[in-house]
Amino acid sequence: MVIVVIGAGAGLSAAAGLTYGGKRFTDNFGEFIEKYGSAYMSDMYSAGFYPFPTEEAKWGYWSKHVWLNGIEPDALLLYRELYALVNEKPHFVLTTNVDKGLPDSLLYGSEMSCLR
Repeated sequence: MVIVVIGAGAGLSAAAGLTYGGKRFTDNFGEFIEKYGSAYMSDMYSAGFYPFPTEEAKWGYWSKHVWLNGIEPDALLLYRELYALVNEKPHFVLTTNVDKGLPDSLLYGSEMSCLR
């Protein structure tokens, strides 16, 4: 039996349009940028390393980050097209992404630390 193995990282999400910076960041994290400064809050990745002064502030940031990138968006077109190529074949996805782009796939995400 042949199993298709897909390795994917942040580049796949970026290619699909799920960007971490620019207008998408400033539109959604304006209150954090205003409060903590644009030098520290330049994009969603960098902002995740900010030493927030309280647990509430840290988890306020991360809950918004997770919502925008892993819960709220539907599967993006690029993910749907990739899935269409493998959905009838045995497949396994190894990814560093935390998004949900490949439905009904056996998925291991190193940042998620889970199997689905």
